[in-house]
Amino acid sequence: MNVNDNGAPGCSSQPAHAVPQPAAAAAAAAAPLYFAYGSNLCPAQMQQRTGCLAPGLLCQLEGHRLLFNKRSSTTVGRVFANIVPAPGHTVWGVCYPCSPAMFEALDRHEGVQGGHYQRLSVQLWARGGTPVKAVTYVAGPDFVCEARRPEPLYAQLILDGAHHHGLPTDYLAGLAALTNTMPGER
Repeated sequence: MNVNDNGAPGCSSQPAHAVPQPAAAAAAAAAPLYFAYGSNLCPAQMQQRTGCLAPGLLCQLEGHRLLFNKRSSTTVGRVFANIVPAPGHTVWGVCYPCSPAMFEALDRHEGVQGGHYQRLSVQLWARGGTPVKAVTYVAGPDFVCEARRPEPLYAQLILDGAHHHGLPTDYLAGLAALTNTMPGER
Protein backbone atom coordinates (compact mmCIF):
# COMPACT_ATOMS: atom_id res chain seq x y z
CA MET A 1 0.00 0.00 0.00
CA ASN A 2 1.27 3.43 -0.81
CA VAL A 3 -0.77 6.57 -0.24
CA ASN A 4 1.82 9.10 -1.26
CA ASP A 5 2.62 9.25 -4.94
CA ASN A 6 6.40 9.39 -4.52
CA GLY A 7 8.74 6.65 -5.70
CA ALA A 8 9.05 3.70 -3.36
CA PRO A 9 12.32 2.37 -1.97
CA GLY A 10 13.87 -0.71 -3.50
CA CYS A 11 13.23 -4.09 -1.94
CA SER A 12 15.71 -6.91 -1.71
CA SER A 13 14.34 -9.96 -3.44
CA GLN A 14 16.60 -12.29 -1.43
CA PRO A 15 14.49 -14.80 0.52
CA ALA A 16 14.21 -14.25 4.26
CA HIS A 17 15.62 -17.67 5.15
CA ALA A 18 17.70 -16.27 8.04
CA VAL A 19 14.62 -15.96 10.27
CA PRO A 20 12.83 -19.26 10.90
CA GLN A 21 9.04 -19.14 11.28
CA PRO A 22 9.13 -20.18 14.97
CA ALA A 23 11.43 -17.23 15.78
CA ALA A 24 9.12 -14.87 13.89
CA ALA A 25 6.11 -16.33 15.72
CA ALA A 26 7.78 -15.71 19.09
CA ALA A 27 8.59 -12.11 18.14
CA ALA A 28 5.06 -11.62 16.86
CA ALA A 29 3.54 -12.78 20.15
CA ALA A 30 5.22 -9.90 22.00
CA ALA A 31 3.39 -7.01 20.28
CA PRO A 32 0.22 -6.23 18.33
CA LEU A 33 0.50 -7.43 14.74
CA TYR A 34 0.13 -5.64 11.42
CA PHE A 35 -0.77 -7.77 8.36
CA ALA A 36 0.99 -6.49 5.24
CA TYR A 37 -0.23 -7.72 1.85
CA GLY A 38 0.86 -4.94 -0.53
CA SER A 39 4.00 -2.86 -0.87
CA ASN A 40 4.60 -3.03 2.89
CA LEU A 41 5.70 -6.62 2.28
CA CYS A 42 8.96 -4.94 1.33
CA PRO A 43 11.17 -4.87 4.47
CA ALA A 44 13.02 -1.74 3.32
CA GLN A 45 9.75 0.15 2.93
CA MET A 46 8.43 -1.01 6.30
CA GLN A 47 11.66 0.02 7.98
CA GLN A 48 11.58 3.41 6.25
CA ARG A 49 7.97 3.97 7.30
CA THR A 50 8.13 2.71 10.88
CA GLY A 51 11.78 3.13 11.84
CA CYS A 52 12.07 -0.44 13.05
CA LEU A 53 11.39 -3.86 11.68
CA ALA A 54 11.11 -7.22 13.40
CA PRO A 55 10.94 -10.53 11.51
CA GLY A 56 7.66 -11.12 9.70
CA LEU A 57 5.35 -14.09 10.24
CA LEU A 58 3.93 -15.61 7.05
CA CYS A 59 0.11 -15.72 7.30
CA GLN A 60 -2.97 -16.10 5.15
CA LEU A 61 -6.30 -14.28 5.26
CA GLU A 62 -9.07 -16.57 4.08
CA GLY A 63 -12.24 -15.29 2.44
CA HIS A 64 -10.55 -12.22 0.91
CA ARG A 65 -9.03 -11.26 -2.41
CA LEU A 66 -6.29 -8.82 -3.34
CA LEU A 67 -7.33 -6.13 -5.81
CA PHE A 68 -5.73 -2.94 -7.06
CA ASN A 69 -8.79 -0.78 -6.54
CA LYS A 70 -7.68 1.91 -4.10
CA ARG A 71 -7.45 5.11 -6.14
CA SER A 72 -4.79 7.74 -5.75
CA SER A 73 -5.93 11.17 -4.68
CA THR A 74 -3.24 12.91 -6.73
CA THR A 75 -2.69 10.90 -9.91
CA VAL A 76 -5.61 9.98 -12.17
CA GLY A 77 -5.62 6.27 -12.97
CA ARG A 78 -3.07 5.30 -10.33
CA VAL A 79 -4.19 2.51 -7.99
CA PHE A 80 -2.90 0.76 -4.90
CA ALA A 81 -3.45 -2.59 -3.21
CA ASN A 82 -6.60 -3.36 -1.27
CA ILE A 83 -8.31 -6.47 0.05
CA VAL A 84 -12.00 -7.21 -0.31
CA PRO A 85 -14.22 -10.01 1.03
CA ALA A 86 -14.36 -12.90 -1.46
CA PRO A 87 -15.45 -16.38 -0.37
CA GLY A 88 -13.09 -19.09 -1.59
CA HIS A 89 -10.12 -16.73 -2.03
CA THR A 90 -7.03 -16.27 0.12
CA VAL A 91 -4.62 -13.36 0.55
CA TRP A 92 -1.09 -14.19 1.71
CA GLY A 93 1.07 -11.70 3.52
CA VAL A 94 3.29 -11.10 6.50
CA CYS A 95 2.51 -10.06 10.06
CA TYR A 96 4.94 -7.61 11.62
CA PRO A 97 4.92 -6.88 15.36
CA CYS A 98 4.26 -3.15 15.76
CA SER A 99 4.39 -0.78 18.69
CA PRO A 100 1.74 1.95 19.05
CA ALA A 101 4.26 4.43 17.57
CA MET A 102 4.77 2.16 14.56
CA PHE A 103 1.00 1.94 14.02
CA GLU A 104 0.80 5.75 14.24
CA ALA A 105 3.50 6.00 11.55
CA LEU A 106 1.63 3.49 9.38
CA ASP A 107 -1.62 5.42 9.89
CA ARG A 108 0.11 8.55 8.56
CA HIS A 109 1.58 6.73 5.53
CA GLU A 110 -1.70 4.99 4.76
CA GLY A 111 -3.69 8.23 5.01
CA VAL A 112 -6.04 7.04 7.73
CA GLN A 113 -6.95 10.57 8.84
CA GLY A 114 -7.96 11.49 5.27
CA GLY A 115 -9.99 8.30 4.76
CA HIS A 116 -7.59 6.69 2.25
CA TYR A 117 -7.31 3.50 4.29
CA GLN A 118 -8.90 2.35 7.52
CA ARG A 119 -7.76 -0.20 10.06
CA LEU A 120 -9.48 -3.57 10.09
CA SER A 121 -9.03 -6.37 12.65
CA VAL A 122 -8.58 -9.71 10.92
CA GLN A 123 -8.30 -13.39 11.83
CA LEU A 124 -5.36 -14.96 10.02
CA TRP A 125 -3.74 -18.37 9.86
CA ALA A 126 -0.01 -18.96 10.12
CA ARG A 127 1.56 -21.98 8.46
CA GLY A 128 0.71 -25.03 10.48
CA GLY A 129 -2.80 -23.76 11.19
CA THR A 130 -2.03 -21.45 14.12
CA PRO A 131 -4.69 -18.71 14.43
CA VAL A 132 -3.30 -15.17 14.47
CA LYS A 133 -5.14 -11.92 15.18
CA ALA A 134 -3.84 -8.79 13.47
CA VAL A 135 -4.72 -5.37 12.14
CA THR A 136 -4.54 -4.54 8.45
CA TYR A 137 -5.54 -1.62 6.29
CA VAL A 138 -8.37 -1.60 3.72
CA ALA A 139 -9.31 1.18 1.34
CA GLY A 140 -11.75 3.75 2.66
CA PRO A 141 -15.08 3.68 0.80
CA ASP A 142 -14.48 7.08 -0.85
CA PHE A 143 -11.24 5.80 -2.40
CA VAL A 144 -12.44 2.52 -3.89
CA CYS A 145 -12.53 2.43 -7.68
CA GLU A 146 -12.68 -0.13 -10.46
CA ALA A 147 -9.75 -2.55 -10.25
CA ARG A 148 -6.93 -1.84 -12.68
CA ARG A 149 -3.31 -2.66 -13.25
CA PRO A 150 -0.90 -0.99 -10.80
CA GLU A 151 2.12 0.98 -11.96
CA PRO A 152 5.05 -1.34 -12.79
CA LEU A 153 7.40 -0.06 -10.05
CA TYR A 154 4.70 -0.41 -7.41
CA ALA A 155 3.82 -3.92 -8.63
CA GLN A 156 7.49 -4.90 -8.60
CA LEU A 157 7.87 -3.70 -5.01
CA ILE A 158 5.01 -5.99 -3.97
CA LEU A 159 6.38 -8.94 -5.95
CA ASP A 160 9.89 -8.44 -4.54
CA GLY A 161 8.51 -8.31 -0.99
CA ALA A 162 6.41 -11.43 -1.61
CA HIS A 163 9.47 -13.29 -2.91
CA HIS A 164 11.58 -12.00 -0.02
CA HIS A 165 9.20 -13.52 2.52
CA GLY A 166 8.75 -16.78 0.62
CA LEU A 167 5.02 -16.55 -0.08
CA PRO A 168 3.68 -19.76 -1.67
CA THR A 169 4.69 -20.32 -5.29
CA ASP A 170 1.11 -20.57 -6.60
CA TYR A 171 0.20 -17.31 -4.86
CA LEU A 172 3.30 -15.61 -6.32
CA ALA A 173 2.24 -16.75 -9.80
CA GLY A 174 -1.26 -15.38 -9.27
CA LEU A 175 0.15 -12.14 -7.93
CA ALA A 176 2.41 -11.76 -10.96
CA ALA A 177 -0.55 -12.37 -13.28
CA LEU A 178 -2.73 -9.90 -11.36
CA THR A 179 -0.14 -7.14 -11.58
CA ASN A 180 0.38 -7.69 -15.32
CA THR A 181 -3.20 -7.85 -16.60
CA MET A 182 -6.40 -6.78 -14.90
CA PRO A 183 -9.89 -7.95 -15.91
CA GLY A 184 -11.07 -6.26 -19.10
CA GLU A 185 -7.53 -5.49 -20.33
CA ARG A 186 -5.76 -7.27 -23.13
